Amino acid sequence: MTENTSEAKLHALDYWQVIRNRYGVILLAFFLVFMTAGVITYILPPQYLGKVVLEVHQHAEAAEGMGSRRPLMNDYQFIQTQFEIITSKETLMDVIKGET
Repeated sequence: MTENTSEAKLHALDYWQVIRNRYGVILLAFFLVFMTAGVITYILPPQYLGKVVLEVHQHAEAAEGMGSRRPLMNDYQFIQTQFEIITSKETLMDVIKGET
């Protein structure tokens, strides 16, 4: 049991000795990686990422006809209309300006 403990201690001392002997190289490698990451980050154009969850509900209005209630438009027409509103130039300009 003392052999394993002394052997583990020897390994730790060996690693520490390597780190002490190569301190300059380790520090140089760290700074090179850090500076390279900084330069690449500075050169790349900024990228923005946004995420939104949009829930659209159709109005509950319905047309009375022949005693039955029918929606004013079918689901496809409603979604298409909402998509056109969302992608309209006015709405997109408000988004760009940051207005709500």
